[in-house]
Amino acid sequence: MRELGYLEGRDYGFLDRYADGDASRLPSLAEELVRLNPDVIVATTTPGAVAAKQATATIPIVGVNLTDPVGFGLVTSEAHPGTNVTGVLFRLEGLTEKQVEIALDLLPGANSMGILVDVNNPSNMLQRREVEAAAGKLGVSITAVDVRPVDEIGAAIQTLVRRAREHRGRFGFCLVRQ
Repeated sequence: MRELGYLEGRDYGFLDRYADGDASRLPSLAEELVRLNPDVIVATTTPGAVAAKQATATIPIVGVNLTDPVGFGLVTSEAHPGTNVTGVLFRLEGLTEKQVEIALDLLPGANSMGILVDVNNPSNMLQRREVEAAAGKLGVSITAVDVRPVDEIGAAIQTLVRRAREHRGRFGFCLVRQ
């Protein structure tokens, strides 16, 4: 921005808010931002965009990592949003199946896969269903471990490690998280 002659504080400013892994804080953070009347709100997650959309129908919202914006009521269609929300899709039709295929290519002989799912993020539930469907289609069983607060991740990974040992090394795992 400086190379273009713009100075922070004079020509633009950034106000940031973080939920620190606690999705229940998103609505109040979004309302706080709306009260500050910014020119645009940038949401880095689908739940953040949903909270911002619930807080305002007039301030433009740019989602940089959206999953199923139609399903979450952010836009009327991907081609023609029809609302104050626009952004970049994180999820594309067929992407999850391709990711599972790549994981299996990286782990030859794997017949089971584990995933960690942040259940506080509604986007993750959609991704979980897609992983399970893709794995079923490819003949791979899935062990899904739900993670709520961030501090449960260590125990969840240990669950997947135990499962991997049961499969004698023919087990891969990935993180389903936005």
